[in-house]
Amino acid sequence: MNRTNTHQPKVHDFKKTLLDAPDVMALLGVSRATLYRFVKAGTFPAPLKITRNMARWHVDTVEQWIAEQVAKAQGQTAA
Repeated sequence: MNRTNTHQPKVHDFKKTLLDAPDVMALLGVSRATLYRFVKAGTFPAPLKITRNMARWHVDTVEQWIAEQVAKAQGQTAA
């Protein structure tokens, strides 16, 4: 019987859950400078430092932040 490894890493799933700076910039409609200014000011979540030169944001964190901003603009609190 020929055994093969049926476990395939789902790298593509991570690509859907981790966003790089250009992805976040596009979602927010801001420049790189503005994105990192928000992070430095503490008004936007800091990215996960994957390596010294690689930072990523978790999509759920970004989506939650956006929902909170929309709720604030509408005079509500996000659930």
